[in-house]
Amino acid sequence: MERTFLYHALAAGVSGKITSPFQDLIEVQGASALPITGGYSASRVENFRYKEILSFRSATTLTIGSFSESKRKYNTLATVTIEGLNVLGAVTADRVVARLASSQPEEGGRPDVTIVGSHFENLQVAGYPLDVRPDLKRLENYRRPERAELRTLMNPPLLDEDCGISPHGDGAFEIPQVGKLYLIQFLSTPCYQSLTMLHLDLGCPVESGSQTGGVAAGHVASNGEFYP
Repeated sequence: MERTFLYHALAAGVSGKITSPFQDLIEVQGASALPITGGYSASRVENFRYKEILSFRSATTLTIGSFSESKRKYNTLATVTIEGLNVLGAVTADRVVARLASSQPEEGGRPDVTIVGSHFENLQVAGYPLDVRPDLKRLENYRRPERAELRTLMNPPLLDEDCGISPHGDGAFEIPQVGKLYLIQFLSTPCYQSLTMLHLDLGCPVESGSQTGGVAAGHVASNGEFYP
């Protein structure tokens, strides 16, 4: 059997899960994904509102998988752009951009992975402007792990003592009576990588139950693997 590259790329705009005061699933808004053969997929959702809990003006996603004849590399790209995000009035952003690109040499070996372009515009948490930026140096000389690894690529911002939010050892920010906010989470596996720009694990009075629930915004994944 001829050796081939199996693409992996997906992008999800906004999704969520609520367990209290009612149980409901917020379907993925703006989803794009590629088959293992690569190609192009895009989606856009506008003026979304969920029970005065979550809203955004637009969410656009894009995934691309292609082979570069000149560089002899398999390239994958996944992007999400969310405008006018608002979660309970406690987490807002004019724009959230997630971008994850990877390049796999034809002969195999270590892929090049970058999240350059991923950023927040006017992110505010409990009314406090949070200047959060990705630490791009942490992906230099990237190597795939033998097992899944989850970490934050956030450069920790400086917080005023009276901002009302507090950092945690797991990389989250605690928002009183709202929940725990995780930013720029990077998942690395033996065959692909993913980036989630914003994940809010809701506490009371609106709850999500666990880290698998809550609200996620700006999720992308890319790369793939050779077969056989």
